Amino acid sequence: SSDLAPCINLKSWVQTLRPLTSKIKPLGPRDVLPNNRQLYEIILTYNFHQPKSGEVTPSCPLLCDLLYESEFDSQLWIIFDQNKRQMGSGDAYPHQYSVKLEKGDYTIRLQIRHEQMSELDRLKDLPFIVAHRMTSTLSLDVYESHSVALLGKKKVNSSTLPPKHSQPFFVTMLPDDKIPKGAGPGCYLAGSLTLSKTEMGKKADVVSVHYHLVPSPTKPKNGSKEKEKDTDKEKDIKEEFADALRDLKIQWMAKLDTSDLYNELKEAYPNHLPLYLARLQQLDSEKERMTRLKEIIEASNEVMSRIDQTALAVYAAMKTDPRPDAATIKNDIDRKSTR
Repeated sequence: SSDLAPCINLKSWVQTLRPLTSKIKPLGPRDVLPNNRQLYEIILTYNFHQPKSGEVTPSCPLLCDLLYESEFDSQLWIIFDQNKRQMGSGDAYPHQYSVKLEKGDYTIRLQIRHEQMSELDRLKDLPFIVAHRMTSTLSLDVYESHSVALLGKKKVNSSTLPPKHSQPFFVTMLPDDKIPKGAGPGCYLAGSLTLSKTEMGKKADVVSVHYHLVPSPTKPKNGSKEKEKDTDKEKDIKEEFADALRDLKIQWMAKLDTSDLYNELKEAYPNHLPLYLARLQQLDSEKERMTRLKEIIEASNEVMSRIDQTALAVYAAMKTDPRPDAATIKNDIDRKSTR
């Protein structure tokens, strides 16, 4: 007889990606095979979001674990963050190349080579997967009979199986609140099934398990919360309109010869930097500029007093900015530093 203790543990969630772009081109003179056989490459670009910091393992299921026996010349992938900084790379053996990533958006570029362009063209929609390791293992409940599983009663802890006998087991769904953040329909949880009660038996017989995710249940709407959302949305629209009107007035300042509009906006938005920048540009571009040098200097001082020069200097000294909103911050800093 055999002592059984069926256990299903899920250790990662896997998302499947489709390429956003694909490009085929011939490689250089160093990639020409004997008899002038030209090698070509296809570059496939994928994007994905990392919902929280953790470890990921990228792989190409069609080609992974194939090296010399592969029909294609080579494969190589590289991960970049949104600042185009290289975060990691790998090839045909995904289990050797795990990458630790912070929360944010990332791009994967996959290169595959072959001497026939037509073969590479067949890969232009090639799926690519990213396995996200979960911080804690999830377990599925296992039952001895269908009726017990339906009622969610006594789970299997251990049992003894006589020789030449079979025993079915039944597995129930994972609770929705256990689904990891970022995982959804189209993704699956990956793990393993072990049946033996002994540690040696668990290592000797391991079965891979994929748990495919379905859409989350639709929750009933809360009337008060919906009303609050509508109120917030209305506020957002009003604020957006006020900001758009303010920006339009600032644009018109340079076209008007009077300072009334500037004084009006200054009273309403005393700390709005673009207002003072527009005023400086207005004075600096006038025909009678030389007669208004004192006002130009005052306007320049107004601009300088509203710029955090220490923060600007710190940012300029940074080689790379790891923050998730680095692109937005860079645009804002560039706009300030060029004035």
